[in-house]
Amino acid sequence: LTHNNDFTLLESPYSLQTERDFATTKKLQNDDESSVYAKEYQDETAKIVEKMTDAEKLLLLHGTFSEYTGKIPGIPRLGLPPLYMNDGPQGFRGPPGTSTAWPCSLAFASTWDSRLVNAWSRELAKEFRLKGASVILGPAINIARVPVNGRNFEYFSGESPVLGATLARASVEGIQSVPGMIATAKHFIANSQETNRMLVSSNIGDEVLHEMYLPAFAAAVESGVLAVMCSYNKINGSYACENDYTLNRILRRELKFNGIVMSDWFATHSTKRSALASLDMEMPYGFFFGAPLAIDFSLGRVPAEVVDEKARRIVKVLLRAKVNNATLGRGLHQSSVSAVTLNLARKAAAESAVLLKNENNQLPVSSRAAKRILVVGPAAKSSVFSSGGGSGTVVASHCVTILEGLRNHYELKNMNPNFIEYDDGVDISETLSRAKTADVVLVVLGTTSSEGFDRSTLSFGRMDNNLVFRLGKIRPDTTVLTISPGAVLLPWKDSVASIISMFMPGQEMGNAFADVFFGEVCPGAKLTLTFPNKDNEMNFTKKQYPGENLQSEFSESLLVGYRWYDHYKVDPAYPFGHGLSYTSFGYSNLIVRNGNMVEVIISNLGDREGAEVVQLYLDKSGLSTPSLIRPHKELIKWEKVMLKKGQKKKVAFTVSKEDTKVWSTQRQSWMYPLSRFIVYVGSSSRDIKGKAIVDIPF
Repeated sequence: LTHNNDFTLLESPYSLQTERDFATTKKLQNDDESSVYAKEYQDETAKIVEKMTDAEKLLLLHGTFSEYTGKIPGIPRLGLPPLYMNDGPQGFRGPPGTSTAWPCSLAFASTWDSRLVNAWSRELAKEFRLKGASVILGPAINIARVPVNGRNFEYFSGESPVLGATLARASVEGIQSVPGMIATAKHFIANSQETNRMLVSSNIGDEVLHEMYLPAFAAAVESGVLAVMCSYNKINGSYACENDYTLNRILRRELKFNGIVMSDWFATHSTKRSALASLDMEMPYGFFFGAPLAIDFSLGRVPAEVVDEKARRIVKVLLRAKVNNATLGRGLHQSSVSAVTLNLARKAAAESAVLLKNENNQLPVSSRAAKRILVVGPAAKSSVFSSGGGSGTVVASHCVTILEGLRNHYELKNMNPNFIEYDDGVDISETLSRAKTADVVLVVLGTTSSEGFDRSTLSFGRMDNNLVFRLGKIRPDTTVLTISPGAVLLPWKDSVASIISMFMPGQEMGNAFADVFFGEVCPGAKLTLTFPNKDNEMNFTKKQYPGENLQSEFSESLLVGYRWYDHYKVDPAYPFGHGLSYTSFGYSNLIVRNGNMVEVIISNLGDREGAEVVQLYLDKSGLSTPSLIRPHKELIKWEKVMLKKGQKKKVAFTVSKEDTKVWSTQRQSWMYPLSRFIVYVGSSSRDIKGKAIVDIPF
């Protein structure tokens, strides 16, 4: 194996994060000749900006009061419409009961289905347009570095930059396929915790930043995303919305992004530094880009060319998105919920349910055979766990609880819904007595989280866990449903027969769960997060999380999530990529063709149709350096295949040099030091079915 050491870390580019002079800033802002936005509408944009007064240009650069989450005023005399922005990643956050409460992004990620994500994003965009908004403040695509992060439910990426990149691409293309709609990739960048989120510095090496935290944003830019939101945190001591290296050097110059950069709400901390660092819009108001920017502009501290460039970017986005005055700012209070949105929400919630365990094929339950189902736990009657808090909050007109969904199923089958009994589990002796005579016992546990706060623990309450342990002793065939915003602890997993995990499944959660529980839908989802055995199993020090003196050290480098478990040979409760089905699949005839095409035959060995997510992992450990450990298994590709009973299908993956690249801090570019790699094909990161060697052509 040939190895090139030129990609080792020599000097951090963050040492250059001082305020740049105007000449350098201007070069970075205008060095976008190959940008996907560079040519479109260029002449029309130039004409409009030329007619604008300085006051009108400045007006575009900060938000103003609105019933919507945010608003940028328009310029009627020039035909420029306002921009109405709204949360969020789980649906239109607005007047209660007027919009669809969709499953969260983590739930959609668990489907590993980019076509479903694309379809959902289109319907979401249609709802936003109907309600008068033109900017969706999403997709959210950060990496789940910290298991207790309160916003993990909002993110597509889970623990995988490749998964995040694929789903970001699908979401952006779906949103922006709807005329007049603008997607916003957020939160840029290395935003991994809510604790001290306004002040903490994410201290991170350049290689890790590029290889772990940048790919999803790069994919969004490649897909033509029109807006990017910079985050609250600092990166290596400089706030994200005034960070010259991440905004100018990486986003503008390296990724060739020439759309709008907006701040997260109240995430702007300066005027001149932010303006020169390529921030276009301060949201939600103009504390720094209002009067202070007007003064700096008039005194020449912020050059006219910088303001002109921001105005050009904003106008070009308005033109490119074909934002239409006819629907803007209207419809906030009208309902956008329809049969189409509810049916898709139900389908997505069902297809995102992860079957973690199914001993003795306990599931699905036959509703004809089960005359008495005991449903235990207050979460079964609650809608609290359908959505997360903060920007992900959507208050549905009606949320179908788990108990209601099960009873709906019985009514549709012309069966007595009273066969579904409920017990709150408070009087354990009574619960145990009823469980002994039930045909089926189902325990429902729920926990939630919100923007602004990290979770204090991954555990359910002590009483919840005790209840499951006690039930498991007398009814080892018990089924447990967990509803959560991310990973949870399951200390009783060996005491029960089956476990289903759902992530903030939205307003159709009860119907969706019933579809899975009774076998109308065959589970095909997979975990995008590792389920650990205990809190802080990865042994984060305080310096790593939540940080000491507001400094969070990303010293785990690339060993995020499942990579840490692989490297230290720790068996998690359930690994990344895990998820069972009501059928079973065989893997055979793993071969490599032409050096780099990996082929495997997938067979449905069971008695019903089902979907399998075939995963391809690359061993990058040969690219490790003394200062940076690279993982033994890194997800690089996958394919979700639907197979009928007895059907076989050949799945083929082409491993390209792009799958093997590593970042060189010294050269500030991607490098390809090795040409031969070991690859693994598996059903999860731990359920490996075979391995092979590939040779990458250069």
